[in-house]
Amino acid sequence: MAGLSPEFIAKYSKQPDVLGGKKRLNLTNSFKELERAKKVIPSGVYGMRGPAFFVPGEYPVYIDHGKGCHMWDIDGNEYIDFIASYGPTTIGFTENYINDAVKQRIDKGFSFSLPQIEQNTLAEKLCQIIPGAEKVVFARTGTDTTVIANRIARAYTKKKYILTDGYHGWSDFSQYEPEAGIPEEVRKLTKRVPYGRADLFEEKIKEGNVAAIMVTPIYHELMEKIYYDKQFLLDLRELATKYHIPLIFDEVRSGFRTALGGAAEMIGVTPDITCLSKAMANGYILAAVTGKSKMLQTVANGGGSDGTYISSTFFLNSLEMVAANQTLDFYIKNHVNDEINRKGEYFSKRIDEIIAKHHAPMINAGIPSMPSFLFDKEVLGEDLWAASTFTLFTYLIRSGIFMHPYHQSYIAYRHTKEDLDKALDALDKGLDVVKQLHPWPSQNVADRV
Repeated sequence: MAGLSPEFIAKYSKQPDVLGGKKRLNLTNSFKELERAKKVIPSGVYGMRGPAFFVPGEYPVYIDHGKGCHMWDIDGNEYIDFIASYGPTTIGFTENYINDAVKQRIDKGFSFSLPQIEQNTLAEKLCQIIPGAEKVVFARTGTDTTVIANRIARAYTKKKYILTDGYHGWSDFSQYEPEAGIPEEVRKLTKRVPYGRADLFEEKIKEGNVAAIMVTPIYHELMEKIYYDKQFLLDLRELATKYHIPLIFDEVRSGFRTALGGAAEMIGVTPDITCLSKAMANGYILAAVTGKSKMLQTVANGGGSDGTYISSTFFLNSLEMVAANQTLDFYIKNHVNDEINRKGEYFSKRIDEIIAKHHAPMINAGIPSMPSFLFDKEVLGEDLWAASTFTLFTYLIRSGIFMHPYHQSYIAYRHTKEDLDKALDALDKGLDVVKQLHPWPSQNVADRV
């Protein structure tokens, strides 16, 4: 996890039984279930949902139910959720108009040897909504889409190297450092080029055999500032056109969230291929690749030298497509993106004010729809940064605010002003607690970020 060893986490994650007047949460059932899970599942929970990715011992492990933007764990603790299932829950939990439509499809059946017409309705909507979308290939997860997009690009160009800027899921092509289970020969087929350096992308293109440029248009990495560079994306668009290389936007996070048509719409740069998932169906498992007909046609050609074979037992199940159709209709009818950005702008402005009030060595690291605040490691150094981070997020979770210490948050349609203000109040009070336990350098860095 971003270079943090288990020993490092264990050293700094231990917090007092009472922190700023907040007692430890009762998580007895969560920890009991975790021990049960460890007997049959690696570590009980692995990946980004594992306890080590939060503050071990302080965060719940198992959730029982949710409503709106609130959720309750299996010990009965209530939280205002700002992680949104890592992005999919753009509206809120348990939206009846979505679930009722899904239940009607359940009663008719949803897993057949042939598709149902819901896919046609959804594909038509995506072609209307997503910039550059002429055809659609459905899948299940964000990682599915980035793998499919690369496969399409290689089939179309007959070339092999992928130039990219960062994380695009857990598949082999997106792991840049030596890792068990991924042959070095496979990793070398992906060339990582820094976001913002179109000149370096062109250098790699000139070396030859480049099948695609893949970027997240809005840059996001764990514990780093979220931002976008329109001129850089315009430069990539020009390079892709000049060298006849597909430009792929990974909009798994930004799609349907930053704007209805994603970052491409918000920023005004149109790719050849777009990868979508997360917010498309408000938590139902669905993903899609959209793009130019001439490129996606390689899927229709099947295998062989002019096509690529993409198929899955579950890609065309209709339950998730029903949910997505309902979700997209709701977005349009209720101007969801405008509302999310309005709430996010208020939240972001108040974060700035709180950071300035405390002269905190922090960075307001998000954008309105994906807010984030981070302690500045360059100012604090690793030890004080870690101690401050673990203490703040322990205070937040004990206050009923479910945010991630390293991952950005998300604003959802069902967040109320009261929800936002409670989170902001907890941040304000939490910084007082951190200052008392871990005094910061006297330097005021709030003005420089």
